[in-house]
Amino acid sequence: MSLPPLVEPASSLSIDEVRRYSRHLIIPDVAMDGQKRLKNARVLCVGAGGLGSPALMYLAAAGVGTLGIVEFDTVDESNLQRQIIHGQSDIGRPKAESARDSIREINPYVDVVVHNEALSNDNVFQIFEQYDLIVDGTDNFATRYLVNDAAVLLGKPYVWGSIYRFDGQASVFWAEYGPCYRCLYPEPPPPGMVPSCAEGGVLGVLCASVGSIQVTEAIKLLTGIGEPLVGRLMVYDALEMSYRTIKVRKDPNCALCGENPTITGLVDYEEFCGTVSEDASAAALGSTITTRELKDWLDAGKSIDLIDVPEPAEYEIVKIPGSRLGPGPGGSLRPWRTSTARSGTSLLTAIPWTGLGCPTCAPGSRRRPTYWPRPRWVRRPAEAGRRSGPVTPPRSTRPASAWPSSTTSAPCTGNRPAGRSPGWPAGSARTAAGRRMRRWPTRRRTGPGPATRRPGST
Repeated sequence: MSLPPLVEPASSLSIDEVRRYSRHLIIPDVAMDGQKRLKNARVLCVGAGGLGSPALMYLAAAGVGTLGIVEFDTVDESNLQRQIIHGQSDIGRPKAESARDSIREINPYVDVVVHNEALSNDNVFQIFEQYDLIVDGTDNFATRYLVNDAAVLLGKPYVWGSIYRFDGQASVFWAEYGPCYRCLYPEPPPPGMVPSCAEGGVLGVLCASVGSIQVTEAIKLLTGIGEPLVGRLMVYDALEMSYRTIKVRKDPNCALCGENPTITGLVDYEEFCGTVSEDASAAALGSTITTRELKDWLDAGKSIDLIDVPEPAEYEIVKIPGSRLGPGPGGSLRPWRTSTARSGTSLLTAIPWTGLGCPTCAPGSRRRPTYWPRPRWVRRPAEAGRRSGPVTPPRSTRPASAWPSSTTSAPCTGNRPAGRSPGWPAGSARTAAGRRMRRWPTRRRTGPGPATRRPGST
């Protein structure tokens, strides 16, 4: 749906600005009016990392008048693989200051406001009130829920993006016209379920792909052109180079923007996203050791069998001294590296994934979960005795042969199974929407007309 422009146009553009933005001005949908709105806009980017880097650079190049940067971290050498707003000479500098200098080099007509601090309950309202639009480039769930709740309570729209390895998501959340982040993800995933970029990795150029989509949505909102991603979730698969959108409805029972909201202020987001269940705490009690305890055991020559179960690629980079690779293809049974040890015996912990497991695998399989929490309004109906699950996520980057064996008749290859799973009729196929449909048997005709017919057709 089309939305009204978010900001009023500025009074005028200078001759130098007309020359700089000439390629925008000759676009009928943007023209002089749209460029004046961009000049008058105030946009805040939360984070100057993987998504924030391309977002800030393209927002500056587009002519957004005021850019705010919320970032407390410093530039590390590992950031340079994807955070293109920083350079080699910026290592050790605050990211906010490095980003400010880069923006001034791109466009000297942009006013840059630096917030060199972490976003928290104490300062989020004070910072957000100064801006028309928020661009969320955060990489942890606590801050994402903080950004969402503050934006909803202040009545401001924000553009959200998320990346992991070869896959990305983007959407626009504006409670006045559509759902909020809590409508899509009412609860965060269990602690440790979703690896960060440092734990799971990310393709550097993916940041530019999703970040540029965020900037496109921001420009559409500021100028009032096109149809923003309000009420739609865009999913991008870089390996297959495919884009698909999923409709997201506003949840009438949403705790924040529903008909009877129960959240009327900010909450403790670290506790909200980091609480471990009592059962999980009881299961882990007495079954873990610290790295220092392990070192003491090894120095004392204690008889232990140390099993390392990393991803195959991680095992090639580094391995724990004195350990051996765990059983199974590549030794890995978990989404990221973990190791356990027990005196006098071998111990390998396999996690029984439930709820978030691959929908194309039989129930009970110990499989790697999807790395995004299951959306509330995106469900697959239970069929053929199988549990409900989310719409199939983008294809996993891991080879099918590297998965532990399961009860399926053929290895799972993500959303394009190599063979049919139990409970589905022979010849079944998957539609573009991710659902399975029965291919009707065909029969030949001796007379003229189509070679095949569906049963019951005339």
